[in-house]
Amino acid sequence: MTGRLHGKVALITGSDSGIGQATAIAFAKEGADVVVHYLEDEDGAGHTREAVESAGRRAIVVQADITDEQQVEALFQAANEPSKGAGGHLNGCPSTDTSTPPPWKSVNASRRRSARAQRSFARGGRPLLGS
Repeated sequence: MTGRLHGKVALITGSDSGIGQATAIAFAKEGADVVVHYLEDEDGAGHTREAVESAGRRAIVVQADITDEQQVEALFQAANEPSKGAGGHLNGCPSTDTSTPPPWKSVNASRRRSARAQRSFARGGRPLLGS
């Protein structure tokens, strides 16, 4: 790996499984410390943390419901703590379950809250990825 993310911290929502987990591990292999987010799969988040640490990077695990604005704010506050030095955020994929259609009102509200939190986060940190 190139180490192009060395010294950065990435907060990756939905990093307890699937695409989010793979992204968190890839970022760690590129040198980023990772804030691992999960809603319900604490074991999956733990697996991600172990993989990030195996890549020689730091990881913190934060449980949050990203449909709840206060929990999103707490998630970003945890990522922005000076000891963690967050420098980026990536919206992950919270679920790959396609057996039932998503509740679009809830999905859209979650996206709006996430966008507000990202703007707030950007004022306190350096985004890795453009918005």
